[in-house]
Amino acid sequence: PLQVLVGEEALAPVAVGQLAPGQEETLEVRHLFKEAGPTVVKAMLDSSDDLPVDDVQELVVAVKKRLPVLLVDGNPSGGFFERAAGFTALALAPSAELVAGNKPEENYLMEPTVLPAPEITTLDDLEAYGVLVLADVVRLPARTAERVASYVANGGGLLILAGIRADGGFYNGWEGPDGAVCPVGLRDLEADPEGVHPAPATFDHETLVLFKDERASDLGQARISSFRRVTPDRAGSSVGARYTNGEPFLVGRNYGKGRVLLTTSGFDIRTGNLTTRQ
Repeated sequence: PLQVLVGEEALAPVAVGQLAPGQEETLEVRHLFKEAGPTVVKAMLDSSDDLPVDDVQELVVAVKKRLPVLLVDGNPSGGFFERAAGFTALALAPSAELVAGNKPEENYLMEPTVLPAPEITTLDDLEAYGVLVLADVVRLPARTAERVASYVANGGGLLILAGIRADGGFYNGWEGPDGAVCPVGLRDLEADPEGVHPAPATFDHETLVLFKDERASDLGQARISSFRRVTPDRAGSSVGARYTNGEPFLVGRNYGKGRVLLTTSGFDIRTGNLTTRQ
């Protein structure tokens, strides 16, 4: 049996079974952390072998109460629902206060903050956020682009929504500590009056597998009227989802200690009816 302790709480033991020399086994144990802060997780294998020192392993897990997300809005003019980051922020925390420009009063797992793109140069505490979303941002100033690349390389998360305003020249030449930041090269915007649809059968990325069943999700019915064609994958990148025409919808890669994801369309009313889907 494998015994897991979370702090002082013992979880139900999990059976490993007989292992042959050189054989590996992966076990999954689910647990809901009740308090935020550093927590010791200890795994103990009752193997009764001749080397007991490697039958125990400990890990300190930093449990977060909420995940702070910074959304940089590349189209900050107009009403909340006309902006590039409005619907994305609302999806993370469906709150009337957020629409009014205030922080949500309720405790959501995600804690979104929307920042107009021109104001990112005045931001001092980028590291205070777990994830950065560039929502159809045209380009970043050189020093800011350098800071963001270092932020991701040091463990941050970056989501690029490459909408109609994104400057391919900037994103294609954006370099940092781990090389090119974008997982693919951006080409010209492709406008399709009929629209293309995300293809659920191609949803391989872990964030999208829940939507792979078309009977339980209407994501495949979303019509994207404009999207970015991309160059072949860069080293280490992988396509997590495609459109019905075979073009990539979601692409990602590990970057240093962090992660970069890129969608080839924006998540707003200018690029189709995605925002009207459940």
